[in-house]
Amino acid sequence: MMLQGSLFDLADEPRPGELGPAVRRTRLSHGAWIDVRPGWLSGAAPLFEELEAVVPWQAEERVMYDRVVAVPRLTRYYGEREPLPLPILEDLRDRLSAHYAAELGEPFRTVGLCYYRDGRDSVAWHGDRIGRGKTEDTMVALVVLGAPRPLLLRPADHSGPTLRRDLAHGDLLVMGGSCQRTWEHSVPKSTTAPGPRISIQFRPTGVRLPTPHPHQHPPPAYKGVGGRPRRTGTRGAQSPSARVDGLQRAEQMHEREPPTRPLVDRAAGPRSRRTAARPRPRARRPGRDGVGQSRR
Repeated sequence: MMLQGSLFDLADEPRPGELGPAVRRTRLSHGAWIDVRPGWLSGAAPLFEELEAVVPWQAEERVMYDRVVAVPRLTRYYGEREPLPLPILEDLRDRLSAHYAAELGEPFRTVGLCYYRDGRDSVAWHGDRIGRGKTEDTMVALVVLGAPRPLLLRPADHSGPTLRRDLAHGDLLVMGGSCQRTWEHSVPKSTTAPGPRISIQFRPTGVRLPTPHPHQHPPPAYKGVGGRPRRTGTRGAQSPSARVDGLQRAEQMHEREPPTRPLVDRAAGPRSRRTAARPRPRARRPGRDGVGQSRR
């Protein structure tokens, strides 16, 4: 797909700029931070077109309720020992490793690519918590090519507002500190995206983007009209293990409740549990005049 010259730079080859003072850092909560370097990669239009053409893009699927649905983007992951499709990716990785060596303490090793074909492609809220990212501070560096799209960030415990960073062609964003553990990020769908977008992600050893679990979305009780899933009961479906835990908690609470007090008739004195509060009616017998009278 040819990129429009009015939207992207038209240099012959990509050229990364300087880091250092041009990088703007924002301190977040819980020990997290993000760095932004606008326009770090100039002349990136040919790089976008080459990646679009030579990368063997993969379409992933995930289980959603009782259906298998397509993940709304194309991806390709290159491990530590895999050759990269273009030499410029190695150059970008080496430059980032050199700049963040003192803080990260190790080089960036892997390269991930995401291809957002249009505004309908997106990535949901997540943190890169597979492997070391779940327990250790780490870094993930993103280089954006193509149409501008916002990147949203929010605390994982929802203790603060959502932040928005509008990333354009050639911009660099680095998430560091505890960002992958204590914050989440997403690229939402857009009705105004002017074109496709490619995200290049650099990660150190043992840090991965989470993959969907096959039982993350359990099937509903029944289907609605047209075969579409329809939920019943409370909002949000529970997994079988969550339902079992809930029943166990309910039983424990029931065992801790004080026993029910017996019903007491104040006029007749205490009675057993099986006796109602109302007194039992007295038996009546016929009198001399034929009218029943109470037995005394």
